[in-house]
Amino acid sequence: KSSDSATETPSFEAQVTMLSLNDRPQIEISVRSDFDNIERFTEEDGTVSLPVEANAPFTLTALENNSLQHRYVGYTTTRNFALDALFLDRGTWISLLGNMGLNDESRHGHLWVSVVNPNFLPIPNATVTLQDSPSEDPFVLLETNVPWATNTIDPTGKPIVFFPNILPQEVSIQVDTPNDMTCVPFVDNNGPINTATVNIYANTATIVWFVCQ
Repeated sequence: KSSDSATETPSFEAQVTMLSLNDRPQIEISVRSDFDNIERFTEEDGTVSLPVEANAPFTLTALENNSLQHRYVGYTTTRNFALDALFLDRGTWISLLGNMGLNDESRHGHLWVSVVNPNFLPIPNATVTLQDSPSEDPFVLLETNVPWATNTIDPTGKPIVFFPNILPQEVSIQVDTPNDMTCVPFVDNNGPINTATVNIYANTATIVWFVCQ
């Protein structure tokens, strides 16, 4: 086993496009990379490019005025990557919770887990569970963005399972697919497959993707 030790940390670009539930670009959203704490704003197409460290966990934090803070997390490789990311204003998020009979509890955070194929299309009937980490009832969005109480992805809806109102803590995620696909956190993870561990923060949605094949 050998490792290259560089004198300076190599970085690559993450191009992120912030989109609403209806796939509308979210403009003038502040997005910060935990790599060198660089902050930029999304442009008219909802896109922003930020540096990320190579072969390392990444965190991109997005915030607009009074909106829910969004933390997009994953693992980098040694290449640039592009990503479409859901960004919800606080009113939309509270409306979704209200349709489920829930409130946006203070001092709690939320976890949004996407399970997709390499083309970023949903994995129908994939199931996401949290290990020993209580949340209120998980839900998905059906084809018309109607929330539905389940932790199993609907074939015609969004590829996301929403876990609302989790107290700040470390959370372990387990993904199961009908045909035992191999799922790894986006972009790449040399650790265990079909699982990931993330931190939940108050008043923040933590967003993670699993790519399955």
